[in-house]
Amino acid sequence: MPTTTRTREYRLSGTLDLVSVDRLADALSMALGASGDVVIDLSKVESIDSFVVRFLLEFSGVLDDGSVVLHSANPQVERILRVMGVGRRPGPLCLAANHAL
Repeated sequence: MPTTTRTREYRLSGTLDLVSVDRLADALSMALGASGDVVIDLSKVESIDSFVVRFLLEFSGVLDDGSVVLHSANPQVERILRVMGVGRRPGPLCLAANHAL
């Protein structure tokens, strides 16, 4: 599940679904109140569902400063994100243009 590589940078893994939303919320709560983008590496995420995407959209809306930037999503995860309205910058929740930071 989530691991922190540094403040406001996270690496997620496995299946992200309704069961994992609470753990994700706990991990990302540390990012609240700080400034800058929250960067999330999705390279180890196998699948993601609408509950998690909705949570990320809501979370991005409560940040004081910056966006939630997702990167390195596999094609299946990226397709789900796009279908749910996640796009490129600018925006509070976006996919990194080069798929890696």
